[in-house]
Amino acid sequence: MKTKLLLLLLLPLLMGASCKKDKDNGLTKPTQIGANTFSCKINGQIFTPKQDLFGPTPLYSQVDIYNGNNTLNISASNPNTYITNMHFNINSFKGVGEYSIDIINGVYVDCYLNIPSPNLEKSQSGTIRITKYQGEIVSGTFEFNLKHGTENIAVTSGRFDLTLR
Repeated sequence: MKTKLLLLLLLPLLMGASCKKDKDNGLTKPTQIGANTFSCKINGQIFTPKQDLFGPTPLYSQVDIYNGNNTLNISASNPNTYITNMHFNINSFKGVGEYSIDIINGVYVDCYLNIPSPNLEKSQSGTIRITKYQGEIVSGTFEFNLKHGTENIAVTSGRFDLTLR
């Protein structure tokens, strides 16, 4: 009898835990181990990198030295989504921290849309958060907005965990 009562009391807790897992359904797990994962939502639709038959590497990251400053570049592509490629750029990259999107200061995301030209749009506002930068590993989260004509595009719940190349 005690076992049944205990199970009845624990059942709501277990159901609540399973609902939390469903919240991120389709997004990659938020890790910090260099797992080479990347995902986000574009107007609520899941985006994860995917290789085109003869296309470029679907996920790429590097830190370059440009004009004496570190620059973090991350590129993610999927030919089957509304945004086919996102290219993140952080000039004067200093590692862990929050970087507000500001094209004048060299923090921006170029997005190529799956439409006829002109199809390049730049992020207008948002944030890129680097939560780990150690050795060859860079991890973080992001969200940003861009506009194409009169259409507002929201990129939310972004996360990445990459090994630099």
